[in-house]
Amino acid sequence: MRKFFKLCFLAVLFLIIFSCAKTPQNNVVWDYGKPAIYPYPFALWQTIIGGSKDDAVKDVFCYDGFIYIIGESNSYDRDFTSSKLGQKLFLGKIGFDGELKNIWSFAASDKQNSFVKSIIIGDYLFVLSDCALKTKSVVLYKINLNNGQSNYRVLGSGLLDEYALDLIHRDNKIFIIGQNFDSVYDTRNLFIEQLDINLNRQNYQRIVKSSDLKYIGYVQNKDSINIWINAVAIKYSYPVMIDITKSQYVYHNLENPMLAYRLLDVASLGDKALLIFAKETQDNTAAYCFFENGKFQNLRHLSKDNIISARIIPNQNYATVFFNSQKPSYYLIDDKHIAWLKNLNQELAAPYKYFKNQYITAALSQDNNNQKLIITNNYNIKIMDLKVTDKIMAFCIEKDYLVIASNTKGIKDDMDIKVMLLKAMPYYFGV
Repeated sequence: MRKFFKLCFLAVLFLIIFSCAKTPQNNVVWDYGKPAIYPYPFALWQTIIGGSKDDAVKDVFCYDGFIYIIGESNSYDRDFTSSKLGQKLFLGKIGFDGELKNIWSFAASDKQNSFVKSIIIGDYLFVLSDCALKTKSVVLYKINLNNGQSNYRVLGSGLLDEYALDLIHRDNKIFIIGQNFDSVYDTRNLFIEQLDINLNRQNYQRIVKSSDLKYIGYVQNKDSINIWINAVAIKYSYPVMIDITKSQYVYHNLENPMLAYRLLDVASLGDKALLIFAKETQDNTAAYCFFENGKFQNLRHLSKDNIISARIIPNQNYATVFFNSQKPSYYLIDDKHIAWLKNLNQELAAPYKYFKNQYITAALSQDNNNQKLIITNNYNIKIMDLKVTDKIMAFCIEKDYLVIASNTKGIKDDMDIKVMLLKAMPYYFGV
């Protein structure tokens, strides 16, 4: 009898282990529980930067012991006394004591210069921008972070209005993704331009199709770099992947297996790509799958419809995914599991940032009028309440410090920039 009960116990234990280890199917989800809520970190200082005209911050980052802010300015006085007249971009350098060390301005046009994205390569900051020349044009700046010296290259065809979308770095190559609008067919076309780190142009290719092409994002791994697009033909959407690893780009039309699946977002998780869809023939129901070795794997649908948009917050081999519908919701997804984060329901307010040195990913969110920071690492989720009245436009995490930058009302009803340094306890941003 004891032997019989022992065998029964082992059989039940095997079933439990097997059920936990197997890959969940379409709607098999489990509640991941509540995220940890952490109090507001205390402010060490704040500084106001600006002139008598409207100035706006676009990004903030820390590098080599300093805080840098990137933005757009219309001022030529106060903190911008060395700036030329007209609208321009600027890079500000601030010490961790709150002292403004320097501000450098740069512009390809004296009419309009708009920030799109920036990346750091060595001691240089590369800034992607839109500007107004003879046509709407795309510009890439290269700025020395030590002395502010800059030069730039105007990109694209120069023959029609074009707009910047993304900036990608791989090895010693820089890829610029841009687009133009075809007024005849009312569609968007793409262009991809490759440069070296000295801004020498090496490759330019236009992607022109009868379908409307909406750029979604890119996935980069050790062997390749792929551009992902949502294409719309007549009625339904389908994903498109362009392999730009080699000089001859390869266009993969994936209409046949994925027709009516509108691609919402894509991100790299290890050597795989996670893709998020809305199925247009089923009330825009949420779906996701992984893409590896040129194939879609394990397409799964969720009991979540009327999806407007989605954003992936990746962290190494898993991701937190935000779905925007009638009620915002979050899911934790990896290649074997999916978990509904039912206690996380605020709107995602800005794209995520990944902080490699601390293995954490963070994103700003909005809960009614409260601004919060969602922090993920090692399958843990933390929520930090940011009791700041001004709308936060950019943030950066450096060790136990949080830098936030916002646009604030100036003395003469102009718009200035507020930068704050906040100190958190060590376990806030710990691995």
